[in-house]
Amino acid sequence: MNKWMNITAAVLVAMSLAACSDDDDDAGGAGGGPVTGSADLSDPATVRAQAGSLAQLISGIDSIGTAVGVDAQRKTLENGECDSGSMSEFSESGKAVGSPFTAATFDVAGEIADNCRLNANIDGGETANDYLVIDGRTEAGQVTDGDAEVFYASVGESTSAPYSFAYHVDTEQQGNVVVLDIDYGFFVRVDESSNETVGEFDERLQFNIDGDYSVDTTANGQNVTATGSFNSFLGHADAPFRLFTDASGSYIDGPFGFSITPQVPDSGCANAQSEIATTDALVESAGSSVSPFASGTIEISSGGSAATVTFNSDDTVTLTPDGGSSETVNYTDLLASAGACSGFAFAGIAFLGSL
Repeated sequence: MNKWMNITAAVLVAMSLAACSDDDDDAGGAGGGPVTGSADLSDPATVRAQAGSLAQLISGIDSIGTAVGVDAQRKTLENGECDSGSMSEFSESGKAVGSPFTAATFDVAGEIADNCRLNANIDGGETANDYLVIDGRTEAGQVTDGDAEVFYASVGESTSAPYSFAYHVDTEQQGNVVVLDIDYGFFVRVDESSNETVGEFDERLQFNIDGDYSVDTTANGQNVTATGSFNSFLGHADAPFRLFTDASGSYIDGPFGFSITPQVPDSGCANAQSEIATTDALVESAGSSVSPFASGTIEISSGGSAATVTFNSDDTVTLTPDGGSSETVNYTDLLASAGACSGFAFAGIAFLGSL
């Protein structure tokens, strides 16, 4: 694993959030906690941010799948060593994992990180002041049930027992000073059933990340500090997010949400939970397209309002706020619309994918 790349990515995300935070409105983080609240989907900016967050989540699902892998034996460290603590592999036979697709038990394998600490030295100074501590359990397994291949994997054991990370960065480069602490936990669970005989793919997903950050940066003689908490989720234990594909197309349905404290001004971010429903089957785009879908419609609902997201064949998306006029935007612009609303979550997914 590249220690430098992952710690530097965290620095960049935290610095970007600090740059748009108000010093006088810092809030000590106590963990993101459950996402509550609703989004005003009659507001075009909020619709763009919500749709952008969803688009990033859709893109991130591939990263999650890559991260947990079909090979249950994932190597977390290139050399298998921690500077302190430990990382060990394990296997277990006949485990009842509670798959929604089969009553069969699984032979699972994975890794257990026990306060595995990686020391780094970003600025090349005399001492390695920067570090990452990893703690938690991963596991995965696969069985055959009739014509279906059924896969299960988890990163962390639950939202209350996540796979956790603690970064500390204390570095100075070319007169720019960064002191960063960011602590967050992942829980990811993936259940999949692939049945080529009937041409169906069904996936149930739970993704949750929450944590706290504190960053103090000095650049060009200016000092910016910020502290806060964040949470992002896609599906949960009572209602996993569902991705289903058959001959008619693809369908994505379920809850998702985001919150950050303090809120990022002028971003359109809404600390809210929303519900996704596919109202017109999604048809995948050709390989060269930026957008994942060439047609299909998704409805986003939150509180008492709802908006629609329609995918077009020319890499654009048409957004229709509740009671408002439609606008068509490029898919790349839609991804950017999420801005800081998804920054922490997708820095985390990128990290997860590099394990």
